[in-house]
Amino acid sequence: NCRISAQGKKHSLTLSSLALEDSGLVSFKAEGVHSTGRLNVTERPVKITKPLADIKVQHKDDVTFECEVSRPNATVKWRKDGVELRPSKKLGIISRGTKRSLTIHTCEYQDQGKYMCDAVDDKSVAALEVHARDIKIVKPLEDVEVNEKQSASFLCEISHDDVQTQWFSNENKIRAGDNIKLRQDGKSYALVYKSVEVQDSAEIKFVAETAESRAQLKVKELPVQIVKPLRIKIALEKHRGFLECQVSRPNAEVTWYKNNQEICPSQKYEIISDGVYRKLIINDTEFDDEDIYTCDAIDDKCSAQFYVEEQSINIVKDLRDVEVTEPAEARFECEISIRSVRPPKWSLRGEILQPSKDVLIEQEGTIHRLILKKTDADMTGTIQFALGKAKSLANLVVKDLQVTITRPLEDKVVLESHSV
Repeated sequence: NCRISAQGKKHSLTLSSLALEDSGLVSFKAEGVHSTGRLNVTERPVKITKPLADIKVQHKDDVTFECEVSRPNATVKWRKDGVELRPSKKLGIISRGTKRSLTIHTCEYQDQGKYMCDAVDDKSVAALEVHARDIKIVKPLEDVEVNEKQSASFLCEISHDDVQTQWFSNENKIRAGDNIKLRQDGKSYALVYKSVEVQDSAEIKFVAETAESRAQLKVKELPVQIVKPLRIKIALEKHRGFLECQVSRPNAEVTWYKNNQEICPSQKYEIISDGVYRKLIINDTEFDDEDIYTCDAIDDKCSAQFYVEEQSINIVKDLRDVEVTEPAEARFECEISIRSVRPPKWSLRGEILQPSKDVLIEQEGTIHRLILKKTDADMTGTIQFALGKAKSLANLVVKDLQVTITRPLEDKVVLESHSV
């Protein structure tokens, strides 16, 4: 590394392969003469011997930019779009020998740009392009069919980790709650309904960035059950009566029947659905309304007897005894407390009287009349008026017609053997 030479009066010192540590003071001495000079050895400019290369990477992957410099002790700085980068959890900066590297962990789309390795005397620039991952559905969703109130689960498996995902029901985002659980185990994702209703039926969609899978959730209604059946009911005549039962779900449809004859809403009948209760109201009840009524919910039905009880009727004005001579007319009249549409029962000596040309039965409001147009002595007896529990009695006395001599006998004179 060192060569000394002399040519006449010229003396030379040649140093080769100099290093930084060769810097220093160089002296020459010859028979009392002395000369010195300083040797300064400076580093060569750093050169990037292997430049950076452009990189295309999938979203969420790690990427490393690497270059080589001309000497191991070269100091470099890394920049992105002109901004200096520093080591962090996201960025790893490593110097190993003459290699310089920058590692970007879990690349996001905002990491795209121009990256520079700056060695002061030399620079290298490369581009990073982040593109969507080619995510695949490894295990697609499957259709699910369950009964209401049961649980329902959907499972989907994808090809990549750390993926933005979203569940949809008929294009509406599904959010976790008390009844809905969203679970993830690695690359497997699950949607769980703890208890489904009929209205939960929908198309279920799972989206994992650019990949998606669809399936149908079909919820079948449970058969309607009669939770609380009809009970025997009694209503007062001319009042409102009702029959009521309870079904297992609020949307259950029922049909009402009276002795197998379908009942439709009218002034007479009101059909009411109130939550899980089904009610039939019978207005202005009458004795013809007595029958067996049925509430039919298709999957289940129940029946009960409906009775009509007559109103409490009182006798306001009782019958009075009547005495006539045959064949004179006999009239009986009584008054009750309320107007009744039910016909009363008139009887004579326990036998029911039917209207005829000689028997007239009349009603005028609350007043009832019996007119016997033609009487005879055999009709003498007790007359009874009965309407429900109300009764009134009176006696009918029919006297015989008195016989009188309307033309007296006359004396007659006849010849023997003649008729007279």
